[in-house]
Amino acid sequence: MNVHTTRKQRGFTLTEALVSFAITASGLLVIASFQAGLFSGSAYSKARTEALSLAQQKIEQFRHYTHASDANFIDDNGDGIMDADATYTDAAIVGQNATFTRTWALSTSGRTKKIDVTVSWRDRANDVQSVMLATQLAWISPRVGVDQLAELAAPLVPSPTGRAMIGDGNLADFPAEDLNPIGAPDPTGLRLYQHKEDLLLINADDKILLTLLDACLASDGTCEDFVRISGTVYVDKANTSQKPVDIHVIAADAAHCERWVPEGHTLTSPPATPGSGDYLYYNYTCYLGGGWHGNIGFVTAGGLQQNDKICQGDPTAQEEWARPVIALRRAYRGMLSQQQGGKTVYFTQGIKDAATLTGHDFVFTKLPPSDIEGTHCMDPMTRADSSGGSLFEDVPTAFFCLNTDHNGDSVPDYLDSYDTTLYAAGVSCPFDPTDQPVRNHHVSGTVYIASTRALELSHFGIVTSDGPGNCQWTSDFASTTGGYQAAYSCDVYDWGSGWTGFIQLKPNSDFVYCPSRTAPFSAVKSDVSQNFACNSVPTVTIEGALLQTTGSSTISSIAIIDSDTGSQGSCEITTDTSYSCLAPYNDNGWNGTLTVTSSGYVCDAAAGVFTFLNYTDGGSPYIHNIVVAQSASQCPQ
Repeated sequence: MNVHTTRKQRGFTLTEALVSFAITASGLLVIASFQAGLFSGSAYSKARTEALSLAQQKIEQFRHYTHASDANFIDDNGDGIMDADATYTDAAIVGQNATFTRTWALSTSGRTKKIDVTVSWRDRANDVQSVMLATQLAWISPRVGVDQLAELAAPLVPSPTGRAMIGDGNLADFPAEDLNPIGAPDPTGLRLYQHKEDLLLINADDKILLTLLDACLASDGTCEDFVRISGTVYVDKANTSQKPVDIHVIAADAAHCERWVPEGHTLTSPPATPGSGDYLYYNYTCYLGGGWHGNIGFVTAGGLQQNDKICQGDPTAQEEWARPVIALRRAYRGMLSQQQGGKTVYFTQGIKDAATLTGHDFVFTKLPPSDIEGTHCMDPMTRADSSGGSLFEDVPTAFFCLNTDHNGDSVPDYLDSYDTTLYAAGVSCPFDPTDQPVRNHHVSGTVYIASTRALELSHFGIVTSDGPGNCQWTSDFASTTGGYQAAYSCDVYDWGSGWTGFIQLKPNSDFVYCPSRTAPFSAVKSDVSQNFACNSVPTVTIEGALLQTTGSSTISSIAIIDSDTGSQGSCEITTDTSYSCLAPYNDNGWNGTLTVTSSGYVCDAAAGVFTFLNYTDGGSPYIHNIVVAQSASQCPQ
């Protein structure tokens, strides 16, 4: 008998084994491919990061370039802009992840330079990879501040660009139907065009110099205009070898300054002022956007020497802060204030849209290097053609406060808009914010009037030599023994060595005579007090500038005398270049003399004596400038 047993078979068939092997091999290939790609991507990423760093490094090198004569980055026409348009290549740069080739192309666009930097390398597959960075620069050498500016040690206040930006390209870059000319050309020859929402400033070659972004969004189709700051650059022919054509006006950040002369003249032969031709001159206009604050200054083709000086200010001004100064730039700042922890904190603010400032003149002259005070500007600013300095009347000094109220509405005229719930703004600046003080002190006291009737505070003013707006009345006039008395307080600012200046009382001479109106101070380092005493009688006021021709002597004293009564009033030489005299008078008017003592020759005066007849003040001072010369032949005609 045959017995059969059945047994179950186990294991893989050949077919199953082959299928499993194929699946496993495919998976391993995918993993290997992924791993290779991962390593390749990591290498590319590292190389790309290094290439971007090399490109950025080159751009930063251009931003901080000092040597304008370098063949790769030159400025051979002295206008402060790179000139060589070309493509340049570095030697091979061996990096950590690859060997790189760096090239850069320079091309001029208006007054800016367009820079394209490309860095390339070969990857693991020997394929060429590259990255590119592009930017535009308006280049000024960092050495300009050393070579050109007088205020080398002064703190620098960063100035914002404002709402304008440096232009790019030409009108031809835009479709003609998208362009709309705005108005007639300016006296500078520059034109305005609207392109969609933007306003463009265009020169004669149709280059776009500036762009005012989003300036044309008004519902009526009008455009917000550029800000314009303009004036005249005078060159003192007697005391300088600088030629007007070589003197370039520049403004900080996104701005464009254009020089121009009246029709029929050129920059190489500009006109002289009327008269004997004491000055050569040209006009300038700087264009910028609202919100800007910064400086307007100069560079010259040959560079400024130590004896090249620029005078600013008003030689006929009676106020100390308006008198001439020597400085190579004029700063424009507004100031906002905020109370923080019981202290007043100040913030810089820019200029409002479409503001127009005129008469911002400069006078180039040549003086010894040691002459750095504004008094040394009196001679070059009072040549015969200046009519005793009146040509420069109301010319600002080296700082122009945008809070200034010129139209008398007690509101800042040129200050950009601000949040009135957070900040406050007066109609003056307490100090020049480009030179911040270390601390401030107070000069306070009383003004006493010997009077039988009450007076109003409006009959008085009180200021410091730093400028208007630093003094306040802290009480009204109140009755006291024999008269009336009011209290005041003035803020004065200390730059580390104490405050030096003066407090000046400015009474209305129709009501008050104050024998002493000016109180000088030196090196004040803490709060101090100062009182004034006056009489309630009408007075005449005679004041003016003290002008000196070259080499003349200074004025040692001035006296005012009433010819009818023989009584003497009071005179003060308030600064080296100004004076003020007061004398009481009766209802019939005042007759008297002004006697000037000087070792020089007093022009237009018999033996130094000026005579006045039947004079009444009428609420304002009589302005009488005194000129001292070496001889009568040197007196202005």
